[in-house]
Amino acid sequence: MAQSSSVSSVTTTSSVTTATTGTSVVVTTTATASGGDVSNTQLQLVKVSGNGSGSCTGSSDLSVSDPGSPYTYTTTVSTSGTTKSFTFTVGNCGVYTYRVTATWSGGSRSSSDATVEFIDPTSMTVTARPSTAQANLTQIFNLSIDIQNSQSSNITTSYSLNTSGGIIRNSGDDESSTGITIIAGTTQTLSWVLKHNSCFTSTKTVTFDLGDKASATTMTVTGNSSCATGSSSSSTSTSSGGGGGGSTSTQVKAIVAKQAAPNTIKATFSAIAKDKEAVVEVPSDVDTGLTKILFTAAKALTSAQITVAKLDSAPASISAPVSAEPSVKVYKYIEISHNIAEPEIAAATIQFDIDKSWLDANNIDPAKVVLNRYSSDKWTKLITSKTAESSTKVSYSAATPGFSVFAISGEEKGAAAATGGEGQQTTEGGPSGGTPEQPAATTQTPLGAVDTSLLIGVVILIVIIAAGLVMMRKKSSRSGRQSGYYVARKK
Repeated sequence: MAQSSSVSSVTTTSSVTTATTGTSVVVTTTATASGGDVSNTQLQLVKVSGNGSGSCTGSSDLSVSDPGSPYTYTTTVSTSGTTKSFTFTVGNCGVYTYRVTATWSGGSRSSSDATVEFIDPTSMTVTARPSTAQANLTQIFNLSIDIQNSQSSNITTSYSLNTSGGIIRNSGDDESSTGITIIAGTTQTLSWVLKHNSCFTSTKTVTFDLGDKASATTMTVTGNSSCATGSSSSSTSTSSGGGGGGSTSTQVKAIVAKQAAPNTIKATFSAIAKDKEAVVEVPSDVDTGLTKILFTAAKALTSAQITVAKLDSAPASISAPVSAEPSVKVYKYIEISHNIAEPEIAAATIQFDIDKSWLDANNIDPAKVVLNRYSSDKWTKLITSKTAESSTKVSYSAATPGFSVFAISGEEKGAAAATGGEGQQTTEGGPSGGTPEQPAATTQTPLGAVDTSLLIGVVILIVIIAAGLVMMRKKSSRSGRQSGYYVARKK
């Protein structure tokens, strides 16, 4: 007797395990037949349990959006496997258990149960930088949104950037996404360049929705009362980190986005005019040691990018130590990669901080902290200056002729100065050249001063001459008596 065909297995996989309410989750199912294909099989996503037992309640329970009503697939299940996808969302927090069931004329079969946890979008911290801006007609301005996930698991969320009339997205990240994943314990930054493209004279609000949380954060934009055309915008944002102050109207600020790799950022400039100073502000929660990078464009630049990453150690391609002196300790290694040719940079400065706890633990002299650059197969000390000090940090600034691999180092207190030899470093300044070497100090007698040894010699010489004269006189007196020149006194 021939074996009748049936659905022998049903499996499922989910696109995520944790998502915000209002974010679509895709469950992919594969049904496999045995004994021949099974026609007119219905595949259905079934909620086993979960009704919003968490801290938030929304407008809906589990809701399937694809396939549409009646939310099932009627298909033929083949012996090689038939795959379909279900898309659903929920409006209530909680853990939802689901399965997919295949039903045909000869019976039914279900997948194993699986779960997805939905959390409130407000469990993540969302911040707009800056929160206010002013832009005249045709002006562009920057907006960055930080999404901080302090949870212990990765969270997938949807988002949408909503611009008001008169403001459009000029460049940057997508305005919306059905799903981005924020790694546990990290902050992801989305960045845009926005433009005032249609005159408005009051204020407009740019809103950012996260999951089903509308206006999770906002930015208020003020237009110009006369709608005058301008060439630049100003904002109320300030720089982060201890290395310096906020940007000025002559500076161009980068759009900074945190990357998936730990302690890594990518800075993007849509355009930098010739002789303008470009600024990359490193977020304070990105542990590179750097706080700010500044450089002046020697020519007009477009689509310039700089990536800053903290390294656990020097790259494998670098075998030379930062210093041959055992008293020199390395605080951090940093790599700055870019798509800018070195001649296109007229001047560059790197600002950085060092924790006082590290200085104390390693007995480092704060006056002997330097930024080292690796270039042309050697480490070079950059001219480094202390700029500020707080109760926890010391801030420094160093000029550099270019970007590559850097090491922040310090020398122990009381260490003797290096005497040269193998591993000796050179000193380098910015693109216009460093401070020239100074000649060795020599001891000079001040004008008008008398050498002590010379004075003693003169005194001894005078004494000898005087003694000689006295002896000569005595000898002359005795000679006079013997020659008859002596006249006896009359009685």
